[in-house]
Amino acid sequence: NGFNSFHFSLSGGEPTFQPRYIDWIKYLFNKGYYVSSHSNGSNKPEVYEELVHYTDLNISVHFEFYKYERLLKVLDRITQEKVKSGNRGVGHLEVKLMFRPGDRKELLLFERQLKQIPNFVNYCTWSVVPLVGPYKYTPKESFFGEKENDLIEKFYIDKDKKLFGDRN
Repeated sequence: NGFNSFHFSLSGGEPTFQPRYIDWIKYLFNKGYYVSSHSNGSNKPEVYEELVHYTDLNISVHFEFYKYERLLKVLDRITQEKVKSGNRGVGHLEVKLMFRPGDRKELLLFERQLKQIPNFVNYCTWSVVPLVGPYKYTPKESFFGEKENDLIEKFYIDKDKKLFGDRN
């Protein structure tokens, strides 16, 4: 049928905490739809181990909210599930490192830890995404009407800008 050309991109809040989320993803997968799930990785590792067979996973790492060791455990479990099943197509894992000005040290530390997960660099991808906006900035600064590129120039040094985009 012509409906299979539709794609689903599900985000939140945190979509994986919705009741019967996995059942819905399996239903869409079995109907032939492409599904991309966007998560912060805060659910139990076994949830993602199952989901990675039916949906691409996009996990955004927000350094101001994440639990470092717990998230690394989740990403390790997803990676090892992909290796175990030989899963390189459906069920791709993309980790987005959400980079605010001043988080460079933490970002680079977390990236080093990602690369140490066995097989992560062979089965998964990651990227650095600059975040611009009022969080952590002084209230006197205005963000309305400014273009994203202007904000990037204003808040990120050249050394930071070299980190943006795909990292592998």
